[in-house]
Amino acid sequence: MDDLPALIGQNLALIVLTVLILMAALSAVKIVRQSEKYVVERFGPLHSVLGPGINLTVPKWSATGGPK
Repeated sequence: MDDLPALIGQNLALIVLTVLILMAALSAVKIVRQSEKYVVERFGPLHSVLGPGINLTVPKWSATGGPK
């Protein structure tokens, strides 16, 4: 237990990087309900329309509107 601070200090960058990658992966998944469609805008104009099911988008580049 005495080595715990040293272990966390050595792996802090790895822990932070893992958390950031996990957050980006979770924000990329969009679940669309059966009776809905989502509009995807990339840098402003319409890029695509997401149909029902599990969809993947590009985080921070694609803005998804609500159900249409």
